[in-house]
Amino acid sequence: MRLLPGPRTARLATLPRMNADTPPAHAADRLLAAIEAKRSPVCVGLDPVFEKLPALLRRNGGSDGETWLSEDCSRAIGEYCEQVISAVATVVPCIKVQSACFERYASMGVFTLW
Repeated sequence: MRLLPGPRTARLATLPRMNADTPPAHAADRLLAAIEAKRSPVCVGLDPVFEKLPALLRRNGGSDGETWLSEDCSRAIGEYCEQVISAVATVVPCIKVQSACFERYASMGVFTLW
């Protein structure tokens, strides 16, 4: 990957190479090292909304009344997020979780987040 000259490029050049012996200590350094390693400055956001999940995942969760607070709904959201993470893990250096999208499903949603 060829980066344009600038402050970020200079910062990347000064980072120690990421390996098992000397991982960067600061979160920003770890992020920059992951961006360099995956050659991709992309972040994927996880903002699950049960009603927008693929029908195959929604099949057991329902959407009537309080069903969206159910364990099945939580399971569907968890499965969706796991599939997204698995799909992008090799090419994306970071994932941002929108906690409010999990919190809307009450304690089951928060449990799924953790």
